[in-house]
Amino acid sequence: MIILIVILILLCSLLLFPIHYDVKLVKDGEMEIKAKANYPFDIIQFHLEYFLLMHYELKIFGIKLIDRTIDLNLNKDEKNVNEKKQKNKSIVSKIMSLKIKDKLNLISNLKKDIPQILKKVKPKYSNINVELGFKNPFLLGALLGLLSTLKLVLKNLQIQPNFNEKILKVDMAISSDINLITLLIIILKYRFSKKYIELYT
Repeated sequence: MIILIVILILLCSLLLFPIHYDVKLVKDGEMEIKAKANYPFDIIQFHLEYFLLMHYELKIFGIKLIDRTIDLNLNKDEKNVNEKKQKNKSIVSKIMSLKIKDKLNLISNLKKDIPQILKKVKPKYSNINVELGFKNPFLLGALLGLLSTLKLVLKNLQIQPNFNEKILKVDMAISSDINLITLLIIILKYRFSKKYIELYT
C-alpha cells in the first residue's frame, strides 16, 4: 500500500515538471517540420521530422524505444480512397465546408480564445513570418484580424497579406516550456467547449 502511494506521488509530481519543446516549420509549397520535446531533465526525448516522409523516435534514459519512418507519398488510388474516408472526419474539411457566416463566427471565437491560450503557454522564443492570401477579401480580412491578435503574445510575428491569389507561406520557429497540467486543462476545456464541439463530432 505504501509503495502504491509513493508511486502515485511520484507520478503526480511528474505532472509539475515542464515539457521543453522546439518547433521549426517551413511551408513554401511542400511543408517541412522539425520538432523535439524533452521531459523531464531529458529523461524522455521525442524527435519528429517531416518532409515528404515522416520520421519520429522516442528515447527514455537514452534508450531508443521507437524509431519509425512513414511514407506519406501514397499512390493516387490509395490517396483518393483515404481522402474519401477522411473527408467527413477531418476538422479542416469541416471548417472549409462551413458557410461564410459560420466561418466568420468561428474566427471571432478563435480571436477571443487563442490569445488567452497563448498567455498560458507563451513561447519564450518565437520568430514567425506568414504570407496569407484569399480571393475572398472578407475572409482574408477576418483571418488577418485573428492573426493580428497573436502579436500581443508572440514576438517577431510578421504577416504579409496577399489579395491577389490564394496562398499560404510560413516560416516559423518556436521554443518554450509547457506544464503538463496546464496542457491537459487547455485540451479538456476547448475539446468539449460548445463553441467547437461540432468540429469533433
